Amino acid sequence: MNEAENILTQAINKDPQNAWLHLDYARLLLKKGDHHKANAVMNNLVATYPSPATWHSAIILASEQNHWKDVLNLIHKIPSGSQTAEITELKHRAKFNQQIDIAQHYIDSGNHNAALNTLKINIKSLPQNPADIGRLAQLYIDAGDSQMALNVIHQNLSVEPQGSLKDYTQQILILRRLGYFAEAESLMNSPALLATTSEKELNHIRAGYLSEQADLFREKGHLNEAWEILAPEIKNDPNNSQLLLAVARVYQSNDQPEQASDVYQYLLAISPKNQDALIGLVDLAINNDDSVAARKYFAEIKATNKTDYLILSARLAELEGHNTQALKLLKTAQWGLIQPQEQPTYLPVNHPLAGQILMHTQHNPRQKAQLDHIEMMLTDLQQKTSVALNNTIQVNSHSGESGLSKFTEIKKTLTLSLPLLDNIKLALSVSPSVISSGKTPAENASLVGSGALTRANRRSLVESASRANVHADEINSRSIQGLESNILLKGDNFQLDFGHTNSDGLIVSLVGGAEWSINTSPHSQLTLAAERRAVTDSQLSYSGLKDSVTGRTWGAVTRNTLSAQYAWDNSHYGTYAKVAANKYIGTHVPNNQSVDLNAGSYIYGINENNKTLKLGANIHYMGFDKNLNYYTLGHAGYFSPQKYIAVSLPISYEQKLDNLSVKLNSTVGYQSYTTESADYYPTDRQLQDELNSYTDNDEYIDTHYKKSSKNGISYSFGVETNYKISPSSFIGANVSYNTFGNYDETKANIYFKYLFDKDILGK
Repeated sequence: MNEAENILTQAINKDPQNAWLHLDYARLLLKKGDHHKANAVMNNLVATYPSPATWHSAIILASEQNHWKDVLNLIHKIPSGSQTAEITELKHRAKFNQQIDIAQHYIDSGNHNAALNTLKINIKSLPQNPADIGRLAQLYIDAGDSQMALNVIHQNLSVEPQGSLKDYTQQILILRRLGYFAEAESLMNSPALLATTSEKELNHIRAGYLSEQADLFREKGHLNEAWEILAPEIKNDPNNSQLLLAVARVYQSNDQPEQASDVYQYLLAISPKNQDALIGLVDLAINNDDSVAARKYFAEIKATNKTDYLILSARLAELEGHNTQALKLLKTAQWGLIQPQEQPTYLPVNHPLAGQILMHTQHNPRQKAQLDHIEMMLTDLQQKTSVALNNTIQVNSHSGESGLSKFTEIKKTLTLSLPLLDNIKLALSVSPSVISSGKTPAENASLVGSGALTRANRRSLVESASRANVHADEINSRSIQGLESNILLKGDNFQLDFGHTNSDGLIVSLVGGAEWSINTSPHSQLTLAAERRAVTDSQLSYSGLKDSVTGRTWGAVTRNTLSAQYAWDNSHYGTYAKVAANKYIGTHVPNNQSVDLNAGSYIYGINENNKTLKLGANIHYMGFDKNLNYYTLGHAGYFSPQKYIAVSLPISYEQKLDNLSVKLNSTVGYQSYTTESADYYPTDRQLQDELNSYTDNDEYIDTHYKKSSKNGISYSFGVETNYKISPSSFIGANVSYNTFGNYDETKANIYFKYLFDKDILGK
C-alpha cells in the first residue's frame, strides 16, 4: 500500500488538477483508515481547482462514505447542463438517503416508532440501487418491522439482480437472519453478480456471510459447528475483523474469557477504536466483576442512545453499585423499544401526519431478546431499589404419629423492605403463626416426657395378664399461636438477619445468621455462612415441651452452623459442593454435633432465554454424634442418624411465558440411614435407672430405643409459579412434596408482592 501511495503522490505532483488521481489517492487513504486525510485531499482539490470534474470526483467519494448532505451540496455546484446521468442518479440516491439518515437518527436515539413514521411518510417509492434497498430493509429490521424489511427485499428481487455482489451484501445477511437461507444462497451465487465482483470483494462478503452463519450456530449452542465454519476462514484471512469478532464470541460462549480477550486485543491492535472489540472487552470485564477494566474500555466507546449501548451502560452502572442510574438507563432503553413517539418536529408543520402518532408494536427477534433482557434486569434492580410489601401465606406439614413427629404450621408473613443505599436493603418481617402436633393417644404417651416411667409404674401395680392395656395418660393437643419477627440486612454479596421463634412457644429462641458470597470467576461463586436456626422437625425440637408429671421443660433446639459452598455454572454444565459443621443446642437436652456434605453436578438439556431444562446427580451425606430422634425427657425430636447417605437424580424445568414463569422440580433417589441405640432418658441417670429397675419383673418394659437401619426409594416433586400482574405487582405460589418410607412432607405457599417507588421515602 505504501508503494501505491508513493506512485499516486508522484502522479498528483505532476498533474495537480487531475481529479481522478486525487480520488484514487483518497480511496487509498480510506482503506488505511485515515478518513480525515482522505477528505482533506478532496476538499483541497475542490477549493483549489473548482470544476465539474473535481466536483464529480468529490461527489463519488462522499457517496462512498454515505455523506449524502455533502453529495447534494456538491451537486448544486455543477450546472444542470453539465450533470451526467451518473450525477443525476447520485442526486436521487442522496435525497433518498437523507430521509434514511433521519430515520437512522431516530434509531440511534432509541426512538423506533419515530423512525418508522419517517420511513412510511417520506419513502414513497423504492430506490433503484440495491445497496440502498439493503440499508432501507435494515432500518425496518432495527425499527422492529421485519415483515416490511422482507417485503422490500422481495420486491427488489422480483427483477433480475444488477450491479455487483457487494451491493447486495446487506440483503443477503437480512435474508439469512430472517431464516430465508435458500434465497440468500441463491443471491450469493448469482452468476450475474459474481461476474462483476472482484475476488477481494467476494472474500469480504464471504467473511461477513460466514460470520453470520457461525453466530447462528453459536446462539443455538452448537459451538463445534460454529468453530468448524470459522477455523479455516480465519486461517486464510487472520486480520478480517468480522471473522475475528465471531471467533471471540465463540470463545466467550465456550467459557474461554482469556482467549476471547486476546482476540479483542489483537483486533484493537490492527483496528484501533474498533467499537465491537471494545464492547466485547467491556462485556468480559463486567462478567468478571472487574469494574476498573470495564470502565476503562467503556470510556472509548462512542456514546449513543442505541439500545445495546444503554443496556451495556446499565450493566456497568449496576456493577459499580449505581442501581438507580442503571434503572434509569434501562427504562430509557425500554421506552425506545415499546413506546409510540410523536412525529419528528423538523418535518414540515403542514404535513398531513405531522404531530400525529403511528402505532407500531411488532418487534423482531433481536428486539424481543433485548426487551426480555431489559425486563429481567429491571425486575432484579427494582427488587433491590424499591420499597416492597410482601404478603405470604405458608403451610408446612410433616406426616407422623400424632403428638410426636407430626407437625403442622400455618404462617402468614408480612414483610416491608426498605432501600437504605443503592445496593443495600433492610427488610422487617412479622409472622403470625399457628403450630400444632396433635394430641398424643394413651398408647403412645409413654414415648413422651416421663410417660415411660408412668406406664412402667402402673404396669407394676397390676397382674401380668392385665398389663396389656395399661398406658400413661393421653396428652391433649398442644398448639402455639403467636408471632415470629425478623430483621434482614441484604446487599449484593452479603446478608445479615436476626429474629426469634414463635412468641407463644414454651421456649422462645433467638435465631439469625450471616452470609457472604464472592464470585471466584465469571462462572463460579464461593459462599460462606454462619447461622443459628430453629430446628422444625417437630414441636419438641422447635419450641420445646413441658412434662406434666415432673414439671420439666426440654427441647427447643437450634442448629448452629458454619458452612462453605462452592458452585460453578457455565450455562452448559454445572457443579456444586457444600460442607457444613453443625452444633445442636437445646434446653435440657444433650448437645449434638453433625457433619453435612452435599455435592452434585448437572447438565443443561435446554438453556434458552425463556426456558431451561437441567438434569443432574446428587449425593448427600450426614452423620450425628448422638441419636436424639425421640420425645422422652432428654431427647430432642429431630432426625439425627449416625450415618445417612442419599443418592438422587434431580430434574428441573423452567419456562417463562410473557409475565408468567413456571418451574417444575422432580427427584428420584435412594436413601439409607442407621441410628444407634439410645437411652430413654439420656440426660437423667436417676430416671433411667428407675426405668431399668422395672424390667426385673416386666420383660415388656422398653428402656432403650433400639438400633435401626432403613433404606429405600425416595422421591419428590414441586411446582413454582410466578406472575407479573404489572411492573410493580407480583403474585406467586409453590407446592412441594417429598416422601421416604412412611414419612411425607408437604409445603405450600402463596404470596403477593407490591413494589413502591422509593420516592415515597423522600429519596
